[in-house]
Order: sequence, then structure tokens, then C-alpha cells
Amino acid sequence: MFLDEFDQIGKEIGEMRRLVDTLIQLIDYYPEKALLLCATNNPEIINTALLMRFQLLINFEMDTQQF
Repeated sequence: MFLDEFDQIGKEIGEMRRLVDTLIQLIDYYPEKALLLCATNNPEIINTALLMRFQLLINFEMDTQQF
């Protein structure tokens, strides 16, 4: 499963707390052989407990060189 703009559902802010708690529970019971990928441009606003559920975090930065 691929979740784009993950920061929009993984925020640590107010009313999103219930959604984040539910998402954490779903990830905890996600099938072992399944793959969950998420993408964001703002990893700093994603709930820390949610980020800890992922085995691998990859930081990808765009090349600043213009072609």
C-alpha cells in the first residue's frame, strides 16, 4: 500500500490525534509480508510514535543543480 502526502494524516496536531492513534493500531497489525510505503515533504510534523512503526526511513533530497 502507498500513502502519499503522509504528513496530512500523520500530523501531531489536535483533531488528527484520533486518526493517528487508529493508524498506529492498524500498522501494528499490518500483515508481515505486506509492504507499506509512505511519502511526505514534511516529515517534521509527523507523529514520532507513528514514524517509529516503520523499519526504514529514507531521506531523498532533490538535486539543486539546474539542467
